[in-house]
Amino acid sequence: MKLEVTLYHRDGCHLCERMLHELRSLQDELGFEIREVDIDEDPALRQRFHAKIPVLAVGEEILCCHFLDERGLRLELAGD
Repeated sequence: MKLEVTLYHRDGCHLCERMLHELRSLQDELGFEIREVDIDEDPALRQRFHAKIPVLAVGEEILCCHFLDERGLRLELAGD
């Protein structure tokens, strides 16, 4: 079973699109699935992440906001 990362995003967000593109380019190499969650579909998520998107999480742990921390992602995925 592949590990899953969660990308909290918003439609029309250029930083979100950029992070998604970077994640997709690493997917085959690192072997993870991407779960995309639009924060505008959930008022609690919109309030929590409004100014921080995109937000990348593995489980409950937030790895990075705004820009992909590739090193942090690699370390997190290697540790599991």
